[in-house]
Amino acid sequence: MDRTTQDEGERRVEDQLIAPLLRLGLTKPVGMPKVQFEAMQAELRAKLAYMTPPNLAALLEKAEASPGGRDKDRFPIARVLLRWAADIQSPQVGPSPLMMSFWGHADGARVIEEGYAPEVQIHLRRVRVWPKPFALSQLRDQARPEILRREALETALADGEDLAPDDRAWLDRRIAAEAECRDIAAMGGAV
Repeated sequence: MDRTTQDEGERRVEDQLIAPLLRLGLTKPVGMPKVQFEAMQAELRAKLAYMTPPNLAALLEKAEASPGGRDKDRFPIARVLLRWAADIQSPQVGPSPLMMSFWGHADGARVIEEGYAPEVQIHLRRVRVWPKPFALSQLRDQARPEILRREALETALADGEDLAPDDRAWLDRRIAAEAECRDIAAMGGAV
């Protein structure tokens, strides 16, 4: 999801879900500080931006029917709303804001240039934190055999050799994985 679409989706979540629930008089969950409640609303806006207006209306209906708290007068917590939202409309599979930010950053551009983008992409999906310099150097070292294999296969192709089907499939997957990282960089406004 590009930044414009994300911003439009966040406004839609605010207008069609959060504001109507607050207008109903649902208050912050008991024991949750106001700052945390505001942060939860921001997270809901970001995470539910993918939802279409009819599905947001369905989520609003569910939330109105099942408010939180003992007296049923509390705003439902994010975990509950996100679960209901996933039941109504599955989240889009695509790059996370972290991935868009990383691949759009100078660190991401360097990783792509050095050829170990697929390994970093796997790391980002698994760990979900910005990789520190030490982690990047570890990933680069671990990717060295794959980088060398790609270079060897591309040299063989350039020399007119035919690749074994397994090698061709591996090279195609590697190129596709690197292209995915470049595409994400373009979505994130690469430096």
